[in-house]
Amino acid sequence: MNPRISLFIWVLLLHLIVLAGVYVLFDYNPVIFFITEAVVLGSLVFMSFAYRRITRPVRQIAESISRLNEHDFSARLQLTGDSLTDRLVLFYNQMMDQLRSERAQIRSQHHFLDLLIKATPMGIIILDFDHRITEANPAACRFLGLNDQNVAGLVPSEMDGPLAHAMANLIPGKIETVRTDGIRQFSLLKMMFTDRGFPHPFIMIEEMTDEINRAEKESYTRIIRMMSHEVNNTVGAINSIMGSVNEFLGDHHADAPSYRDALEVAINRNENMNRFMANFAGLVKLPQPALSPCNLNDLMKKTALMGTTWSTPRQVRIETQFTNPLPWVNADTAMLEQAFINALKNAIEASDDEGLVTIRTFADPVRLTICNTGQIITPEIQQKLFTPFYSTKPTGQGIGLMLIREILTRHNFQFSLETINGVTEFKVCFG
Repeated sequence: MNPRISLFIWVLLLHLIVLAGVYVLFDYNPVIFFITEAVVLGSLVFMSFAYRRITRPVRQIAESISRLNEHDFSARLQLTGDSLTDRLVLFYNQMMDQLRSERAQIRSQHHFLDLLIKATPMGIIILDFDHRITEANPAACRFLGLNDQNVAGLVPSEMDGPLAHAMANLIPGKIETVRTDGIRQFSLLKMMFTDRGFPHPFIMIEEMTDEINRAEKESYTRIIRMMSHEVNNTVGAINSIMGSVNEFLGDHHADAPSYRDALEVAINRNENMNRFMANFAGLVKLPQPALSPCNLNDLMKKTALMGTTWSTPRQVRIETQFTNPLPWVNADTAMLEQAFINALKNAIEASDDEGLVTIRTFADPVRLTICNTGQIITPEIQQKLFTPFYSTKPTGQGIGLMLIREILTRHNFQFSLETINGVTEFKVCFG
């Protein structure tokens, strides 16, 4: 039973017993009876006030506990006038003030952290105990190609794509690097944080594409410039000397024709080496794009016409499917033409004889695809595409894909090259 009710019943019974006992005195001395009755009634009133005063802190604490259960930290107790009770009241009020202050501070920190997580370019994914996604910021959804409203509840091991596959196999504390579509590169790190005494895993995804491309470019730029300088100087001097020797021989020496033929072969080989280095130097000296409105359909018609130079001998058909009307894109037409000629040439060379290459344009958003059947791109090859000097051709220099990457990256266009269901697709998104 509640102690307050027990006290109330005990006091009431005590006064009723006293009243009943005093009633016996009525026949002996009515004056004493009425005086005693007045004293008992006064005592009852006094005890009632005393009971309310004694139990008021208890009622306040009970009400405050109820508010605490409702997460209301604004409740404060009033002083009662009793020193012992007031010490408890002051301690309770100080505790509530501290809880309210800490709660406001934690809310501010959580709000700031939420804003920071949403705004950061790094992808952040929080998992539950079953490794299901509970939260993912916009950057992570963008990297995974998911809608931020449908990401909760997904399991990385059941999702498609190299990023999701890498997430499912991450070892806590170990950084993994993943390349997607042969172009974009990501750094993944899995760690743990404690919430309410329980550990929660989370994954950080950072795109390293720009940093790696910048480092690669700085490296091969230094190498190409050094090689170009040395080769040009050496070849120029050697050709000059061999030209002088050729003139010196004239027709006076019996073996002059044989020497001249040998010198011509050496000179031609040196000129070929010069052209070889010029291709690399051209990649380094690529200018910044001069942007202007560009009709993508007209550009691809010209590119397809130029592609017949390589397609006709192998009887590879080039089909075009253009969307009309198509919004114009802001780009350097000459640079885009060079990139798309390289892409079309690669598609034709990768096709089987009498194969098919299809060029398509799309609107909303504006994008271009060049598709071909024939040689497929395996996952191993895709991991190396667009890396400096990598080529799948026996005599390839790896310049074509580097040139494509450099031109499209300078335009800030998204692009990919991959094989889907036996069809190799080069795709560029302009929007």
